[in-house]
Amino acid sequence: MTTPRWATAVRKTRLVQLWRRYGNRCFQGHFQCREASHYDRDGQVKHVPLGLGLIGGFLQPTRLYGLGDQKIEEAVRYWVSDDAAQRMAEWQAERERLHQDQRHFRQGEFDSLRRQIYLESQPPYAIVALTVDSLTFRPVALVRISSTIIGLFVNLEEPMGALSKSARRKARRYGKALPEEAAQKAEKAIAAAVQDWWSKRK
Repeated sequence: MTTPRWATAVRKTRLVQLWRRYGNRCFQGHFQCREASHYDRDGQVKHVPLGLGLIGGFLQPTRLYGLGDQKIEEAVRYWVSDDAAQRMAEWQAERERLHQDQRHFRQGEFDSLRRQIYLESQPPYAIVALTVDSLTFRPVALVRISSTIIGLFVNLEEPMGALSKSARRKARRYGKALPEEAAQKAEKAIAAAVQDWWSKRK
């Protein structure tokens, strides 16, 4: 049985943590609550099966839909949406890179000189995407170093630490510009990481 794309090892661990914290609780936070009205959500009391499928032709018993189920559903929806946004950003960045690098140089004795001038005029790096590290859940930037095939993940926890969760999400998903102070700190962190990579290549 194949697992969904969002179900990484770290996220599976996170689901277990959510269930341990909120599982078997009603929407008022009571553990193993016996009051059915406390499981009312959106004007209805839902039931979920204890297992999947049928056993001996009979439906398996059910339990009330509780706080743990809601927390897990919210986490899964966020991961699926975030992964889709990241794949779209990576695809768009790759398409732009392929098109902007398709320049042809005419043959002649100054070809190498023109090519060198062109390469030197390029920015030292290009930001491919803003995302979240799947292991540490910290904000990072995927950066492509110009004139190479190298991609670096740069930790942006300090520059983006002061931003709200909503601002960080809009920057990652929709490419919304960061506040000026945060953007300057992020640019310094990325430039330092790129410079450090080049220094180790020498």
